[in-house]
Amino acid sequence: MDRQKSPNDWIKIAPPSGKIERIEAYFSGHGYEPHRHDTYAIGRT
Repeated sequence: MDRQKSPNDWIKIAPPSGKIERIEAYFSGHGYEPHRHDTYAIGRT
């Protein structure tokens, strides 16, 4: 299901650093449907 993006939504991808990938994101309202990945992630809200 595609959601409409708000003009206030943003994603910043940090430069690569070894095997670590880092993003910062802001979603005004509903960001994404529940899902899973094959890798681990640490999140902070």
